[in-house]
Amino acid sequence: ERCSAARAAGTDVAASRHTVRLPACITDLLPEHRAPLRRAATEALEPIVAAVKDGYACRALQREPHVALLDQEYYAERIRPAVAAWLVPWFLNEYESQTRSKDGLPAAQASALTAIISRVLTSSEDITAMADDVHAHFPPYMVQLLLLGRDWMSTLLPHTLSKINRVGYGLLQPHDFATLSAKATGGDEEELIKSMPVSRRLLAVPFVAKDVPSRSSEFAHPDVVIGLSILASRYE
Repeated sequence: ERCSAARAAGTDVAASRHTVRLPACITDLLPEHRAPLRRAATEALEPIVAAVKDGYACRALQREPHVALLDQEYYAERIRPAVAAWLVPWFLNEYESQTRSKDGLPAAQASALTAIISRVLTSSEDITAMADDVHAHFPPYMVQLLLLGRDWMSTLLPHTLSKINRVGYGLLQPHDFATLSAKATGGDEEELIKSMPVSRRLLAVPFVAKDVPSRSSEFAHPDVVIGLSILASRYE
């Protein structure tokens, strides 16, 4: 409703200098002979772009210094279903690979699997309520992927998207090493780098203020580290 009101008020999203560019990586991961899945993944990008533009219009998403999530309800209503639909072709491709379905899935089976995948990724109901359906239709490895996907859709993605790069997290840049070494080792940057864990040197770390990385902290959750490192690499 907020987004509809913003559009009715004449908020010009299209004229913004900020364009919505999304990687077609899901499409790129699908093999050439899976043309229907590749086409579905490409078409699924449009609702994501629309959700981002509408999010700008109704202030559910922040533009500067990069796209950032401000409204968790908007994420649940618009972004989560759109991203889940984008992931469905990849899950179907993984299923075909795991079950060695060389000629693709029959339409009825693909439709049934799509419904289950979408339910797992987007539903707020307890996962135990879906357990029978999931285990009846998917092999163990696919069940693990679906559960990981659900974690990303429900918790990890909105969490990482709500953080601001170089304020709440970031990658350590050369000038960061110089600053940290001055405080920790009296200016011996080589000694600091040598004693620092590889995970802290190469992956995203917490920041305590703008352009001020923490002196020794690391993110505890491995998936959060992965997500923030990918975002930081893109933004920085």
